Amino acid sequence: MPLASIAAFLQELRHTWQAGSLCTAVSGLRAFLRVTENGRRLLPAVPGHWLRKRTILPILTPGEEQRIWAVLQTAALSSRDKALMTLALLTGLRAVDLLALKLRDIDWQSDVIRLIQKKTQTPLVLPLLPAMGNALVQYIAQDRPPSASPWVFLSAQAPYHPLQGHASCYAIVRKVLTCAGVRLGHELKGTRLLRHHVASNMLRHGVALPTISSTLGHVNPETTNIYLTTDEEALRDCAATLTLIPMQVEALR
Repeated sequence: MPLASIAAFLQELRHTWQAGSLCTAVSGLRAFLRVTENGRRLLPAVPGHWLRKRTILPILTPGEEQRIWAVLQTAALSSRDKALMTLALLTGLRAVDLLALKLRDIDWQSDVIRLIQKKTQTPLVLPLLPAMGNALVQYIAQDRPPSASPWVFLSAQAPYHPLQGHASCYAIVRKVLTCAGVRLGHELKGTRLLRHHVASNMLRHGVALPTISSTLGHVNPETTNIYLTTDEEALRDCAATLTLIPMQVEALR
């Protein structure tokens, strides 16, 4: 009965525990049973692997993206906010890396952006696309406050200090979305949404996962697999038709 009790216990936890917590609990339980007296005979009742639940990541719809690009062409936003949003929308950079961007990181001659990611401390080189370069030139050359600060994005009011904290970046992205009439409810906003969207666009255009992983600056390439959930067409292709499963027609009535 101990084997059945362990299985029943784990099954009960599934109703109230998150998948990540269950993975940790199962791993700890297996480690505990390996070192306890007679514990190894109970190991068959503990799963070797507990699959994590994969949720479908939110991304922008084509209509939402079109409205965002449209509002970026208007005078409704400052050139600073336009430049930051353009970078986020085309590169998928994390908020911390957008705010840490320095003037020296922009290589105008080679048309690339070179930076060291704050989260992973690994170098990242991104192409300086025309839309990004134009937005940055407009801000840096014409509207950026006069300052000796090496950081690109500064506050709009004196003293002109660098923007800091995730909240600063979130506020800018949310302002752009609001002006565009996009995601006005409680949906996910901020650079995480845009990061998902960049990966989804690349995946939809046939970009290989290792390339997406490199662009997003993932240390572990396996991390990029979560973006497979955003490719709706590919998910449809993976779905098996019911005609392949033998069953009685009456069972579906």
